[in-house]
Amino acid sequence: MKNELRRKRDEIAAVEEELKELEESIEQAYEEERKIIVGEDESLRREDVVVFRAQLHERKKETEKKLLILRAEERTMMKKLVEVMKEKRTLERLKERRYREFAMEQNRQDMRTLDEIALRRFMRRREGG
Repeated sequence: MKNELRRKRDEIAAVEEELKELEESIEQAYEEERKIIVGEDESLRREDVVVFRAQLHERKKETEKKLLILRAEERTMMKKLVEVMKEKRTLERLKERRYREFAMEQNRQDMRTLDEIALRRFMRRREGG
């Protein structure tokens, strides 16, 4: 379960990085468009830059949706992990309690055996003495 959560978090980090790169590309497209508008760069057509920027925005929206889904999956996995950990803790407590009960019963039996041995010695000494 922990490994699955770790993989999901790695996947989230990769999508966040992709989102960051898209945002940087969008900013670069705006800068290219600005250069075209002010006449600093005539190697590209403004329409091409606008179309490219629109495509980047669309990819960004898709990536953001993907990120939301991944984070929801992460939350679900976290809830499951918490439940599993609670169950494990409960089972460990039960195991400890049963062990203590076993140990107490074992001590009682040992005490009875020792009492019986002591009583027999006493009886032998009394009869023999």
